[in-house]
Amino acid sequence: MSALVTACGGDTSTAAPATVVSDLGWTSFQGMQIPTGEQGPQHADPVAPTGYDRSPAGAVLAAVSATIRMSVADDTQWPTVGQKLIAPGTERDAWAVDRAQVSITAPVKAGQAPKVEAYSITDSSPDRVTVKIYSRLSDGSYTENTAATQWVAGDWRLALASGDKPVVRAVSAVPSTALLFEEPQ
Repeated sequence: MSALVTACGGDTSTAAPATVVSDLGWTSFQGMQIPTGEQGPQHADPVAPTGYDRSPAGAVLAAVSATIRMSVADDTQWPTVGQKLIAPGTERDAWAVDRAQVSITAPVKAGQAPKVEAYSITDSSPDRVTVKIYSRLSDGSYTENTAATQWVAGDWRLALASGDKPVVRAVSAVPSTALLFEEPQ
C-alpha cells in the first residue's frame, strides 16, 4: 500500500488542509499510465471509468484520467469518454466537433508517452477543484496542464475551459511545491 500526501491551495476556508490518495496504483490506457487510488475510480470501465470520491483527491484522480483519456482515445472510444468524463456544455460540444475531425487508430507508441509526474491543487470547493498536472515528455521537457473538475450527477467530470485560455504550457521543471506521484510500476 502506498499513499500520497497532498496540500490544497486556493481558498483554505473551503479546502481541506491535506488530502491523501491512498493505495496509489496505475492503469494503462492507449499506451499511457494513469494513476488510480482508493478515491477512485470505483467503476473500472476500460474506456471511461467513473466513481470518484467527492474529495480533492478524487477530483485529482478524475482530472488526470479524463485529461489523458480525452487526449488519446481512439476513434471508437472518444464518444464514450466525452459522454461519461466531460461536463456537459458548449465546451464539450466544441471539443466533440473538433475531435470528430481527427483520427486516432493506435495507442501512443512505446517510449513516446508522456509520464504524469506531479500535481498541485490551485482551487478547491465541494463542487469544483482545479489542478495543475505536470508531465514529462519523451524528450525530457515538461508541461503543465490546468484542469478543472466539476461535481456533476454524483461524480467528478472534467470542466473544459473556453478557447480563450491556454490549458497546457511548457515549463522548465516540475515546481518544488508540486506533489509527486510515484513512478508507474
